[in-house]
Amino acid sequence: MKITQMKFFGEARQKICRVRLSELLFDLQELLLSTRVEAGKGVDAAALTKIRETLDAQFRARGWSASALGGVDWLKRVCHGQTLMARLGVEVHIGSTRGIAADVARLTNELESGQIDVGVLVVPDRPFAVAMQDAIATFEVATRAIEEEYEDAGALPLVVLAVEHDRSLERAAVKTDPPAQSNADRDIDQFAWEEIEASRADRQLQQDHDPRYAKVLWGKAVNPCSWCGRQGEDLSWVYVSSPAWTWQSLCGREGWIVVCDECRRQTDFFLTIMN
Repeated sequence: MKITQMKFFGEARQKICRVRLSELLFDLQELLLSTRVEAGKGVDAAALTKIRETLDAQFRARGWSASALGGVDWLKRVCHGQTLMARLGVEVHIGSTRGIAADVARLTNELESGQIDVGVLVVPDRPFAVAMQDAIATFEVATRAIEEEYEDAGALPLVVLAVEHDRSLERAAVKTDPPAQSNADRDIDQFAWEEIEASRADRQLQQDHDPRYAKVLWGKAVNPCSWCGRQGEDLSWVYVSSPAWTWQSLCGREGWIVVCDECRRQTDFFLTIMN
């Protein structure tokens, strides 16, 4: 799968760095990126169950614990020696829109009761939902539930991740119109667009990093834009460095971000430096 969108609520980004949960968030991202899920048109309940079972197997293989009845789906702890530092809780919702409210409420309850320190909700993005041709809860539905239906949840440290399935070449050629969405609301993939534009505007940073070398290393691994299908030379390579506060909090990152400027989509990120 691919991670196509990410949105932080309630200063979740700062808390993840402060309580040393960045390693677990990276582990979750690697888990999702390494899981192959193909979704054909008109996915039925059995296919949804298989997708969920595939993800569950990946969580177990990477040392995540299934929570007790009534808790979040998956939990992982970061410890210093024998001392518990923090806990990351994850809810995976690949299903109907009717169940998204329950998942948001479950994360909210776990955060308020102190059972977890940061909560993550994983949902399909729009192309994934369109491929399944069903009333599937999407990234937009999940963020709206937090912002409007559960106003208190918006003040809690929550992260919403949108994932896209591994499409066949036949499905990859199909284009869909981007959802009506302002750039300010699109915290896409690895970096916020404001951070990308700040790095792009840093002439010294760009002069110090030649995209020709990056293309030699990773050019063949780049995915096309999931909206318009642009590939290769039609995509922009930007060397991006995370904000100063992330380096001070020991969770800074640098690397090459590949973007479709026309659709405002990030297709790939190749990490080169992390502290």
